[in-house]
Amino acid sequence: MRASLNHQRNLIYLSKIISKYDLSPEKIVDYLIRARKKGQFSLEKFELKVREKTDEFTTFTLIYDGNIVSQFRLENKLLDYPESSKHKLQELILRMPPRKEKQKDTDYKISELRKGLKSIKLKAKVIEKSPIKEVYSRSGRKLKLSNAIVSDETGEIKLTLWNDQISFVSEGDFIQINNANVKTFRGEKMLNLSSRTGKIEIIEKEEI
Repeated sequence: MRASLNHQRNLIYLSKIISKYDLSPEKIVDYLIRARKKGQFSLEKFELKVREKTDEFTTFTLIYDGNIVSQFRLENKLLDYPESSKHKLQELILRMPPRKEKQKDTDYKISELRKGLKSIKLKAKVIEKSPIKEVYSRSGRKLKLSNAIVSDETGEIKLTLWNDQISFVSEGDFIQINNANVKTFRGEKMLNLSSRTGKIEIIEKEEI
């Protein structure tokens, strides 16, 4: 009974890591298996290290962007049957309430953006704009759509532009984005301006 409870706690903890760092059950389980086998695993800012390993448990250290954020112990059987663990993690994630993000008073950097963030502001440069497409809203209204790629020193992200917003900005412009939301489309993070309060301003390069 105690082993079963520990196993469930392990899965719940992993589901929280998945939610916090925008991972998938497949990715986190694969990363843990690789780290257990080789002693460590890293991918961009995400790193796992094995702190201790026994016949029954493996203790991991989770490092993100160079900072230790967590240490946790997992039963080895969780990783010995990865497909079962991935399925159970997915079920737990679907039952989890949406995570509330703490909003910042200052500008965000692109590398800090996470799915679910709302009413954010950031400064960036427009490096690309896609050709304009015509789409229809659910109510049947015809809309113009273009996706811009904006960047800062930490990365880049797509910014959805609608109608008059498209002609307002040009490639090479430095912009201030106010009241935008972070969403995902086909697994890719994107910025969408709030329909009521979203705003784009042209700024000088020195302001970034």
